[in-house]
Amino acid sequence: MVLAVDSYLDPFTLEWLEQRRRLKTGERPVGLMPGEAGAALLVESRTSALRRGARVQASIRAIATGQESRHLFQDKPNTGEALAAVAAACLDAGAPGAPFGGDIVLDLNGEEWRAREWGHARVRLAQHLEESSRWVLPSVSVGDVGAASGAVGLCVAVRSLVRRYSRGRQVLALSSSEWGDVGAILVEGKE
Repeated sequence: MVLAVDSYLDPFTLEWLEQRRRLKTGERPVGLMPGEAGAALLVESRTSALRRGARVQASIRAIATGQESRHLFQDKPNTGEALAAVAAACLDAGAPGAPFGGDIVLDLNGEEWRAREWGHARVRLAQHLEESSRWVLPSVSVGDVGAASGAVGLCVAVRSLVRRYSRGRQVLALSSSEWGDVGAILVEGKE
């Protein structure tokens, strides 16, 4: 079982974000909108799920994690190297040599540093992605949910496969933290 819960809506966190000029406001159009969320996922082997008679909703094709050498709290800008590397590792495992044209669930939240990180990573991933790949941004609906964003992104990816509104049979979910931790997971829908 994977469980993630976080909130950016408590007074202490809101004050901390405002002091660091990270909140989107009327005077500051670039910034995050705080949110809160929880997500729970049951991850198990296909054999175990079938033995229990459970309905398998998606399969994990690849997982990769990494660490950006530069992050938000350093003086040097994050250039998306590790984010691109984990995304490429998952895409290569999912369909070696073929560019990916499906959905990419991103934790872009309105902050400039995240947009730059993804922009740099996107350029590095040019050979791995088709121009038609679509970006899905959960924070537009729920705000930035902090540590829960990776699990929320994975839930969004799986539900899009189950409900068949994703582009293609695979969805890539990416997540990064302000401290430089990055992760990618490629999930595939049922046949």
